[in-house]
Amino acid sequence: MQGKAAHAGVEPEKGRSAILALIRHLEAIDRLNGLRPGITVNVGRIEGGTQPNVVAEHAMAELDFRGWKNADIPLLVDAIRTQLASPTIPDTKAWLEVDVSIGMPAMERTAAVARLEAQAQHFAHTLGFEVGGASTGGAPIQRDAPMKAEGDFVSNGALQDVRVLDLSRVLAGPYCTMVLGDYGADILKVEEPGSGDGTRNWGPPWVGDQSAYYLCANRNKRSITINLKSAAGIELIRRLALVSDVVIENFKPGTMARFGLDYPALAALNPRLIYCSLTGYGQTGPYRDRPGYDFVIQAQGGLMSITGAVDGEPAKGGDAIADITTGLFAATAILAALHARTLSGCGQYIDVALLDSQIAWLANVAQNYLATGETPARHGNAHPSIVPYETFPTADGELALAVGTDEQYRRFCELTQRMDLYDDPRFCTNAARVEHRTALIPLLRELFRTRATNQWLDLLLSIGVPAGPINSVAAAIEDPHVQARGMVQAIDHPTAGAIKVLGPVAKFSRTPAAVRRAPPPLGFDTKQVLHELLGMSVGEISELAANGAI
Repeated sequence: MQGKAAHAGVEPEKGRSAILALIRHLEAIDRLNGLRPGITVNVGRIEGGTQPNVVAEHAMAELDFRGWKNADIPLLVDAIRTQLASPTIPDTKAWLEVDVSIGMPAMERTAAVARLEAQAQHFAHTLGFEVGGASTGGAPIQRDAPMKAEGDFVSNGALQDVRVLDLSRVLAGPYCTMVLGDYGADILKVEEPGSGDGTRNWGPPWVGDQSAYYLCANRNKRSITINLKSAAGIELIRRLALVSDVVIENFKPGTMARFGLDYPALAALNPRLIYCSLTGYGQTGPYRDRPGYDFVIQAQGGLMSITGAVDGEPAKGGDAIADITTGLFAATAILAALHARTLSGCGQYIDVALLDSQIAWLANVAQNYLATGETPARHGNAHPSIVPYETFPTADGELALAVGTDEQYRRFCELTQRMDLYDDPRFCTNAARVEHRTALIPLLRELFRTRATNQWLDLLLSIGVPAGPINSVAAAIEDPHVQARGMVQAIDHPTAGAIKVLGPVAKFSRTPAAVRRAPPPLGFDTKQVLHELLGMSVGEISELAANGAI
């Protein structure tokens, strides 16, 4: 028996995203309702009036959902693009029709079709086109020609068709999902009712009623409150996982399994799901059950032993660098898994640990140890393998000098009329300068005290020798170059008013990263998300709230 069909018209530029997004929703409906969907894709051109002239019958495909493979979609969309680019019928508009039919027992038809239509409406709204009503009929949407120039391409981000169910809190996980949100992903930030992410209370300072710490890592997200100690709350997570591409969590190992929300449990429902766990020490190894905190990881991971003054105490970084680096490693791993899924159609599990990230972040310092067996020491602001590459006092302050090549060092000596410091065999090569740094650095310190910082900067930059001021955080944020690059952006917050946040780092030519949403108040989007993604009614949502599930 066929149920009603969702019907949509969209230009082929969005064809792949449209079909993939619709199939994602169908997966959820199929598993929730025991349905068996099928898909038919028709390609045509609009000639004159409103009726399509189908010109690509050989590209028409009927895909049985149970036998559908993700790899089929690129081939289908390529065929669609080829046909629509054909000059066979000039001066016409492109048309792509996606029909979805649902097989089901008669008694389930009404409720199931209603749920399908709710899902399809949200799918269409997300992608920016319309969905027909109750049948396969109805006029397709007319669009411009399929191929668009780069300047005409409109995008909501490179990950606009990706949804992330974010069960993480504090910094590493939220930083990861913030980056994915900057790239366009729909981030559903799941928080505990009443309290939410612990960083909401980490103040002062405050911006209106929001803690600055919370604001730093939670832009471009929607906040929903779900009680994981409630059976109904756990069921909501399972249902949301069905309509998500990625789940990320940073509970202690074993916690999600106790909830019945670990990777094996959710992958059984949604095999295309990518599931990322962030912990202090990973899912394996003798330390797996230890709590992981950035400060402890910086100490245990060797970073503090190489940070600080040569004759001073070990020092941590001024920011939570272990957390932030872990978040970035997790983001790149998720992007890799998403790409792998386009090839195989299958999701996978990702295990990311703070300690692993900190060890990897040692980079050349760790490699020096592996090469020599010698324990790296602290060098203060100096570099262990490059000289001169450190800070120097000037007549009115300090500057950072980074002479990375012998040619740069020669130009520096010419500029300062100290070619004796270049002709000296102890200093003419970087290897020699590293060996004899204790002889060279005092001479350079004396030299730099003869001019003010800005004078030195003008001279050094004029000959291509890297140098910069030692800015305060305030000076760095207000720097005109930082401002010009969009690294500080203003946005309206629902309760705190106008706020400033940092902007995305990567600048894309076709799918720009952007600050689209302010960091949300606690539970701000709960009702909307449950209605849009799960088709829940006002009464059903009210009942969940009354029972403490949300």
